[in-house]
Amino acid sequence: MGKQHRNVLGRLGGCVRRRVHDPRRHLARACGELLARRARYRPGDLSHVRPERNLFHRRREGNGGYRTLGTLRDVGLVSLSVKVSPVKWLLRTTLWSALPWVVLLTTSPVLAQATSSSLRGTVRLEDGKPAVGAIVQARSETTGAVRVTTTDDAGRYQLLALPVGTWTVVARATEGAVSESVRVESRLQESSVQDLTVGAGMTERVTVNSSATLIDKKETAGKLRISAEKISVLPVRGRVFTDLALLDSSVRPAAGGAFYGETSSVFIVNGATGRSNSFLVDGLDNNDLTSGTALGSFFSQQVIEEFVLLTHRYAPEFGRATGGVLNIITKQGGNEARVEGFLEGALGAWGETGNFIDMLPPVGSPQTRSRQLSTGFNLSGPFKKDKAFYFFAFEHQNNDAIIGYTGIDRDGNRGGRFSASSRGDNIFFRTDFNLSPNNHLMLRASYDDRDTAGVNVGGLYTPEAGFRVKEWDLVLAGSLTTIASPSAVFETRFAFSKSDFDQLANSDLSGVTRPGGIFGGNPLHSQLRKETKFQIVENLTWSRGDHTWKFGIDVTRSRTDLDVTFNPNGGFLYDTDIPFETGDCGNIFISDVTLARTNGSYPNIPCPGTPGVDDDGDGRIDEDAIITSYPVVFSFVFGEPSATFNDTRYGFFVQDHWQPTPSFFFEYGLRYDYSTYKLPSSARIASTIPNGGSGTDGNNLAPRFGFTWTPDPDSGTVIRGGAGLFYDKLVLAFPAVSAVTSGTQVGLFFPRGFAIELDEQFVEQQGIDAVLPSLFFLPQLTLQFSTTTKLETPYAVQANIGIDIPVGRLGALRTNLTRSQGYRLPLLKDLNPVIGLFLPGPGSCPDNLDPTLEEGIPCHGNDPSLGSIAALATEGRSWYTGLDIGWRYQSESAWIDASYTLSRAEDTGFDPLKGGVSIPQDSETFVVTERGRGDGDRKHRVVVSSDLPAWAGFRVSGVLTWSSGLVFNVTSGTDINVDGILTDRPDGVARNAGEDTDLDAINAFRTSTMNPNPDTRFPISGLDEPTFLQLDLRIRRPFVFKGGRGTGEAYLQIFNLLDRENIGLIDGRIVSENFGRGITLAGPPRTIVTGFKLGF
Repeated sequence: MGKQHRNVLGRLGGCVRRRVHDPRRHLARACGELLARRARYRPGDLSHVRPERNLFHRRREGNGGYRTLGTLRDVGLVSLSVKVSPVKWLLRTTLWSALPWVVLLTTSPVLAQATSSSLRGTVRLEDGKPAVGAIVQARSETTGAVRVTTTDDAGRYQLLALPVGTWTVVARATEGAVSESVRVESRLQESSVQDLTVGAGMTERVTVNSSATLIDKKETAGKLRISAEKISVLPVRGRVFTDLALLDSSVRPAAGGAFYGETSSVFIVNGATGRSNSFLVDGLDNNDLTSGTALGSFFSQQVIEEFVLLTHRYAPEFGRATGGVLNIITKQGGNEARVEGFLEGALGAWGETGNFIDMLPPVGSPQTRSRQLSTGFNLSGPFKKDKAFYFFAFEHQNNDAIIGYTGIDRDGNRGGRFSASSRGDNIFFRTDFNLSPNNHLMLRASYDDRDTAGVNVGGLYTPEAGFRVKEWDLVLAGSLTTIASPSAVFETRFAFSKSDFDQLANSDLSGVTRPGGIFGGNPLHSQLRKETKFQIVENLTWSRGDHTWKFGIDVTRSRTDLDVTFNPNGGFLYDTDIPFETGDCGNIFISDVTLARTNGSYPNIPCPGTPGVDDDGDGRIDEDAIITSYPVVFSFVFGEPSATFNDTRYGFFVQDHWQPTPSFFFEYGLRYDYSTYKLPSSARIASTIPNGGSGTDGNNLAPRFGFTWTPDPDSGTVIRGGAGLFYDKLVLAFPAVSAVTSGTQVGLFFPRGFAIELDEQFVEQQGIDAVLPSLFFLPQLTLQFSTTTKLETPYAVQANIGIDIPVGRLGALRTNLTRSQGYRLPLLKDLNPVIGLFLPGPGSCPDNLDPTLEEGIPCHGNDPSLGSIAALATEGRSWYTGLDIGWRYQSESAWIDASYTLSRAEDTGFDPLKGGVSIPQDSETFVVTERGRGDGDRKHRVVVSSDLPAWAGFRVSGVLTWSSGLVFNVTSGTDINVDGILTDRPDGVARNAGEDTDLDAINAFRTSTMNPNPDTRFPISGLDEPTFLQLDLRIRRPFVFKGGRGTGEAYLQIFNLLDRENIGLIDGRIVSENFGRGITLAGPPRTIVTGFKLGF
């Protein structure tokens, strides 16, 4: 035995009473073996392990001076129970044995998601035999926290609920032999494996274990892992770290269009909608309950330690999502005090305007390039070393983004540009306390204040039709983790949040919707939301033999107050861009329209006024009226509604991780979700048609199963798969429409049908108060909102199968096939559809319908006394099939991730509130007639990201993205079924068919007189879905200050290096002059951002 090792064993086995500075020091033996009273020892239990010497030692000359461990103080091994009476021991044992079943039988949990990892392995002696009863100890290099356990009869050990970070692990056998100290990187939601060998010949040194596990043999779910390092080295536009979710090729950016006032990007997974994802921060719900599309509270990327995006077949502990689950954990302070700061920005002169902006008329903002400025800092360190820690961060953002729009404005300009300013300030403070070796407390608070202009501007929407959004939120959260025994861990989490969201229209003028553009005020004039939410989570993780059980309960209580106002001057809907022309007489009658049809002059209506005189002063004498230039519909919403939504969401899950053999691993369990919210009885329309009155949905039990199989452990190949039921949530935006509008009525007036000279200029000149009394809103012309009599929770049935294959020593290939079918998806349907037109006179609807009429009063068949009833129904379906192929390379100095997805996503209708109200053209047979590609469907998508060393200490990282074209929907742009909505499709045109739409059906409508725009009455030869290609780079140069007093990094980011014009939405309205052309961008022009970071 070498002198060095004898010194180690001498210190380990020497007298320790004088070195255990603890109130219980009298329990320490003066000298002797590590384990006391070995006859009472039971493998796998620490109940009778007495406090002894820590297995980590101070760095001294005698042990070779290994500095990688740092200065590690001597800490007594933790005793999980001191001497207790037999009665207390019996009561405690009974309690712990019964508790899992009490939890299982009496509670109902939901969002109790993992915020940590686990470490397991086998400890062996030098001869290969299992080291029974060996003590394994892990020490956090960040906080000094110590976790201990013992091995079982097979030499196996397990450390549950291990916080994310770097841990140094060491083992000691009962006879005193120790292992090498191994540094292990604990990562979120990962089960790490580290085997140890103890023996007399071992030397005291630290072995670094690779933190990059290319193939996780116990992971059954689809997963994208983004560490703090990746967040800091990859180019992230606008510092919105959630955009990194798009690094997975199976994740698609949602098609453009406002869901409910979003100010950030939205992504879709598994062909679901942008509302079908779930966002978690430190294991707690962080969803916008009303919209469900993004983080409820914003967090600076400075505070993100790691996040994992689960894309398919996730465990029962994750719920309320059929798309993806974004699980985020925040940073904590440690024993090392540290200060970091950054500054980055982009001047307008550094980038390009791009061809899209250059081609637009020079109207609107004189600024042609986007600008941005972001700065922030963070402080971290100990309140008390090894005991209490803090992490504080602040970030400020100020941006001016140039948005191009193609819509016609009120002055007749076809497009322009708008400078959308935004400002954001974020404060974050987190504290962590090691209350005892077995209890850890985390408390955090965050505040965010944002002001964003230009929401909804772009494409056909001119700046007048957009919004400004002001929002702030405050979040207080905490968690307590208790290590009850080596096999049982309790977690209690809580969160309180309060937020305000104010969405304000840019204009009070009458809204105008034309095929060529949308201007004037938005139909939604203001939306003021106040949300208060409290959540409590209880988790129990319990390991027994080959099984690791987890039970959880989550209760979330929320109150949302919603106040809404609608456009105070109503809105006009046209199906042509022809200017409003009433002729020189300024007054025509319905009989004049009928006569024009007879004599063939239609749509021109003779209206000379005073012969030979230019009566209206437009330079044209004795001109005709053009009836097709009249507004199709004028709408006005009566009332300023408000509503309060009180909801309590419960949930429960139980799951088991079982490894019966070294080759097989199973994960299975059940989940149950329940929401107490139901619409008030007043949210119902008095009609002979059943509507409203939907109750709660309690039939939401979701079984799930997953497995991994390692045919040959030496090869590393893993086959994984599974299936399950996944329940989503019905976001409040949907029932809110019915509840908010239950006290309102949407009056519809048809200026063209009644040949009444009414347009937006008349309202602007005369005032709405002078107009409304002169109009008549028949009950048959009033659109009302409700629900069907039953609303159910959307869900999906998912299954997947895949294989991971090592490629060399540093690479891995992964393939996966996923199939998902969605049920009970929300959509709007008309419970009282139009069956024809009639004219005022003798008789009534439906007795005097006239099939020859093209203008008249709509007749609604199910209840002729009322107009359309747009009802929320959970009757939609979706289908998704995706093949994913990925390759990953990881070395000490570089990494590369590449993925490709071939997919097909279909559904039976649009999100009912995305970009306005959307109702299926045929509400009776929509499941068949409306089935088509999903809004975000892109058949092919490739993503490559990397971080590579370059020259002279520089490093280069980047993201390359390519995808096939985005689907678009071809519509007539006219109201064929007379329900006041211009999304009807001509015969033979399928929904969302994009470039595959039947050209014969398009041209048949386009060249006919049904097309009200004569300038577009010519055939087209084809349609195209433009592909997407973007390369983003980040070039950085890390440096160290003289004497090692600090570190820094200067960097340059270039977004869209190739300055490629990536088209987003395509104008699909046949009557539009922009039909088939791009009207928005899916990415920026070339933009250059530079900055630097400093740390001390």
